[in-house]
Amino acid sequence: MNVSSIHTKHWEKWVYELSTGCHLWIAGVNSFGRARLWQNGKHVHVSRLVCTEVYGPSKLDACHVPPCINKLCINPDHLYWGDDHQNVLDRGGGVSAYIWKHADGGFVVNVRRRYLGIYASLEQAEVVRDEYMEKNGYGHVSSR
Repeated sequence: MNVSSIHTKHWEKWVYELSTGCHLWIAGVNSFGRARLWQNGKHVHVSRLVCTEVYGPSKLDACHVPPCINKLCINPDHLYWGDDHQNVLDRGGGVSAYIWKHADGGFVVNVRRRYLGIYASLEQAEVVRDEYMEKNGYGHVSSR
């Protein structure tokens, strides 16, 4: 498992998700649901800190999570530097659908920044996500 010093220093702020391999940030998030951390007097995206440490400084403007498209994932193997165009392509043309394990148990479903609830099982959450995506003409997303 590839980890950064951020993972080691803040070990209590992330969990390993066995089904996806994601390292999910369970501490502070910004208003867009992205993992953030207070550092040197300001909030910074944790994914940017991890990318900078693992891949070096970016000449581009964004850090991605291509395999899982989960904004809370800070796994270095799921991150790489890229631009806004690549970010849209990685996220299936801009339709974002997320399921993540809530700290209190259950699975949270979000589609296009719309909170759809917390469900007892991953299977229930996937059904709700897929039905919402189909009903609203977004198509089907793969389970990740």
